[in-house]
Amino acid sequence: MHEDPFSDHALPGIVTGIDIAGTTPDGDIPPRFADECRLALERVGQQLADRGLTFRDVRHFAYTVRDIEAFRQYQTLVFEALGNARAAMTLRLVTSLPNEGQRIAFSFSAESGG
Repeated sequence: MHEDPFSDHALPGIVTGIDIAGTTPDGDIPPRFADECRLALERVGQQLADRGLTFRDVRHFAYTVRDIEAFRQYQTLVFEALGNARAAMTLRLVTSLPNEGQRIAFSFSAESGG
């Protein structure tokens, strides 16, 4: 995982987050996939809020998953978080992620002042 997955410097007015994991405050991956997904979404939401943004400002949202069947059960969490944002969506299916036991990672780009 990238040390600082958030960037305010890629393009003026654009905030990006890359490979955001759903870890506990101790850095552990929760045993339940649903909890991992919720924690990752909370982390995205907090990073947006720290910059005065919300999920409505997200223009592109990507989820990278190891187990598509598990994700299908919880993809509604992503749709609920994005609400009525008109974000382009990308799904990436991979065999591994940066952290041992990690099953999902989120990446996004959001537009400030948009």
